[in-house]
Amino acid sequence: MSLNSKNVKAYLDLARGCEKEYPCDAVAAYANALFLAPQSKDIQEFYQVALDGVFKTLVESKLVDIDKWEICRTNPKEALAVLREQRERVEFADLEFDKSSFDDEKIRNYKVVLTWPVSEYYGWGVFGLNLFKKVVWRGGRGPKVSILRKPQLIKGSPNAKLFEPYVQEQQELERLAKENPRKIIHIKDSVLLHGVDPELSRSKTSQSFWGAANLGVIFLENTLLYKRMLATANDFNYLMVGSKWNGEILEQDGVNNVRLLHQGIDDTIFYPANVEKNFKDRFVVFSGGKLEYRKGQDIVIEAFKRFVKRHPDAMLMSAWFTAWVNTIGSLVINSPYIDSLPVNGDNGKIEIADWLEEMGIPKDNVFDLGFMPNYETPKALRQADVAIFPNRCEGGTNLVAMEAMACGLPCIIANNTGQKDLISDDNCYPLLEQNRLDIDPASHKGWGESSIDEILENLERAYVDRKERKKIGLRGALFMKDWTWEKQTEKLLQYCDEVM
Repeated sequence: MSLNSKNVKAYLDLARGCEKEYPCDAVAAYANALFLAPQSKDIQEFYQVALDGVFKTLVESKLVDIDKWEICRTNPKEALAVLREQRERVEFADLEFDKSSFDDEKIRNYKVVLTWPVSEYYGWGVFGLNLFKKVVWRGGRGPKVSILRKPQLIKGSPNAKLFEPYVQEQQELERLAKENPRKIIHIKDSVLLHGVDPELSRSKTSQSFWGAANLGVIFLENTLLYKRMLATANDFNYLMVGSKWNGEILEQDGVNNVRLLHQGIDDTIFYPANVEKNFKDRFVVFSGGKLEYRKGQDIVIEAFKRFVKRHPDAMLMSAWFTAWVNTIGSLVINSPYIDSLPVNGDNGKIEIADWLEEMGIPKDNVFDLGFMPNYETPKALRQADVAIFPNRCEGGTNLVAMEAMACGLPCIIANNTGQKDLISDDNCYPLLEQNRLDIDPASHKGWGESSIDEILENLERAYVDRKERKKIGLRGALFMKDWTWEKQTEKLLQYCDEVM
């Protein structure tokens, strides 16, 4: 091993050793490693993640501005100068890892049980997957964890090994439920997390099992609530909602056990990173979410169709895969913009590019991602210049938008329903004009129809002003630093503690 390699390794070991307790020193160590190995993408990423954690506090404390943060992300020498200066002006106690809270944390002897399947395919599954992982990784501090449904993982998934110790118990519980179809199986010393659908109904698995304590989890979209639905809501110790809007809707109808639990982002893969662009000389607009009326892809199509006429270099990158093909029809039934649906090709894949060509968007201006597991998504997000989310409703906050923001991708977001929780202090391009829908107002209270003109204004703004675009993206990434799965899981466990 050369002297240079030994020095790089020494700096990396130093950085990893002090990352939690002394984050400023970790940044300095990574920076020095980067001086010695400037071509290493791994070290560059380690450095930027460590730097972002420190600079989040500096920016929020108004000790440095966001422009300085942006410079330091690509200039380690400048970062070291800033950190030296700040050490003289402020004690970094709030940046250091509080060991006492870790050491004194209570040991949780109960078990957390998920009633819906963890998955890499869709929002609910990703939600369960990350809660599961964060509880498991707590180790001996507990609690223990169980699953009642078979995991839905991609072949060769990096998450597969994590679930191997839990599959046998899951299969035994599944067998027990099948052998006793008319009985409710009680799992002692457990908190069951029950996935509740937008109609406030419980799945067959949820109905088959009951815990010592029971927490419902819901992302409410239908705002017309009947007595039967409200009775289900009150069955649980707590009904955890994915947004403030959800909580307001339920509390207005007399549900008094509501608790807020936002989704989170995996900050080990969703973070800003400088990558080589695959679509050089193109302005890439990302749009993600399962294909349906609620997600507003028809609005995206109409806006992009007009935008690409002005800017032929624009490209729409779509990630519209859905496991629920029955919801696609809602687009053509309710949309004011489209009158046809995409078809499945010979390979079973929805032919998005052909469909958009029918809508007036040339194939050369479309790149459809098809199905992509959640852990691959950051690669696509980092290829885009802006993301657009004119969703008419989100019961949660919009997980795809959260992940895009965490990657530093500037986002155009509709200011309605659960998405309002994401909009703060110039951290995105908000779509403030939200019109009423031409469908049943009682069941769509709070839903919003974004203005095509306002979308075009924001696309134009992002296209013209690259500096502002980058600044908005970094503000979004800074905002999402407080939305990690680690923090959301800790909030969940606090609720579990309260009911056990």
